[in-house]
Amino acid sequence: MRERIASILEDPACPDCALGPAELPPGVPPLECKDVHFSYHDGAPAVAGVSFSVRPGESVALLGPNGSGKTTLLKLLTGLLTPDAGEIRLVGQPLTPALAREVFRTVGFLFQDSQDQLFNNFVSEDVAYGLHRLGLPPEEIRQRVSLALHLTEAQHLAKRPIHHLSGGEMKRVALAGLIAMRSPLLILDEPQNALDPASSDHF
Repeated sequence: MRERIASILEDPACPDCALGPAELPPGVPPLECKDVHFSYHDGAPAVAGVSFSVRPGESVALLGPNGSGKTTLLKLLTGLLTPDAGEIRLVGQPLTPALAREVFRTVGFLFQDSQDQLFNNFVSEDVAYGLHRLGLPPEEIRQRVSLALHLTEAQHLAKRPIHHLSGGEMKRVALAGLIAMRSPLLILDEPQNALDPASSDHF
């Protein structure tokens, strides 16, 4: 797998298609969470005093039983929900409502159910959607989409309608859209959900 990815990234036909995460300012963690609290309308606390930080290049797993608040916390970290108390900082900046509207530039969020994430008619359109919002030139968009689909082994799906994809294919296409954005922070909500053992291991 690593050899295959390396061969794609080093292909001379695509010299400027690097898809590593965008560089961060030196010494600035991509994510900091300080004493964050959140309760739903019924008053039941879903997140109570959570604090942690993620260093550049670090992978963190969030584990817990169903109903323990994992997805709620991830939605707080991506600006989809607003904490009742505490502070979340993305790349050194407080996650304010204004920043939440631009969080897609920093954070790639893979939904637990990929059907909630894919909404364009065709695969290549969906992978390119965020890149168009960034205002990138057409050729760079084409290159990023092509490489991201290759890296997720979904290049053969580029022209396929979204509603013709299997669950595992949807997951790969959704991930390709995040990779194409070069987000310095990727948040994956149960990425192996609904995948068979082989597909889960491959993912």
